Amino acid sequence: MEAVSARRAMIPEIIPLMAAHFKENEAFFTRMVQLDVERGWGFGRDEIGSVLVDGGRIVGFYGLHHSRRPVGGVARDFLAMFGAVVDPAYRGRGTDMLVEHALGDREANYIAWTANPSMDRRYRRLGFLPQNDGAVLVWPGSAALTLAAAPFLRRVSPEAFAAAADAATAKIFADHRGGVLREHLFLAFGRPLGLITRRIYHDKRHPVSELCFVNDAELLRRVFEPVRLRVHLRDRTVAMWLNPAEIGFRPAFARPAPGQYLYRSPDLAPGDFRALYGELLILE
Repeated sequence: MEAVSARRAMIPEIIPLMAAHFKENEAFFTRMVQLDVERGWGFGRDEIGSVLVDGGRIVGFYGLHHSRRPVGGVARDFLAMFGAVVDPAYRGRGTDMLVEHALGDREANYIAWTANPSMDRRYRRLGFLPQNDGAVLVWPGSAALTLAAAPFLRRVSPEAFAAAADAATAKIFADHRGGVLREHLFLAFGRPLGLITRRIYHDKRHPVSELCFVNDAELLRRVFEPVRLRVHLRDRTVAMWLNPAEIGFRPAFARPAPGQYLYRSPDLAPGDFRALYGELLILE
């Protein structure tokens, strides 16, 4: 058993492993991985993370996607964890070997997300620190709050949103369009409001919407309940995962979330960048 670099040619072997772990169909993951490779992974590199191999068979995968984010006005490259999947028969020592290989560059900027206590301990042993303490799950809330703000909110097309938003905001949404992330575009009180979410699983059972980006947090505060309802309907989720520190408010009906982002960097502090910008595509 050994851990080696994962290459794009290995994707057909990786897909069934991911599909079995996440209990989703292979076609979904095939397209998802293809989009990530085309739009976000590697800046043209062949490497997409690490695999655990035993007797020529892939039994584990730790995916990394490459993103470029502005930090203090300077473009910095990051490696963000896409997913860690290990055949149950190889967990433990095999997982340790895989993770240590994937995160072996001490000079790189890494970001990982986990709600798994054992993975959290692995990351801490490798020098990772919390990037967003205080994340919460926001569960279904007040019908009165939803109805009160709903008349001031309407969905709009990408074209209408781009026409109403500033150029930098419009580019972020255009860059994320077409991958596994989902966009939710509105006019609220006559102003553009856009969210980018990702569908993840809480406790491997409950689908939730992770809030990855919002262009106007103060406007979101005013219409949060009707927006949250519309996000759940489109994402087919039951709750929203977010970090109050990154949007400037703590929504009603929020409860502490088990998962969090962790990061490791040779020179960056947690407040130097936001995990909201870590998702799949190059933002230049």
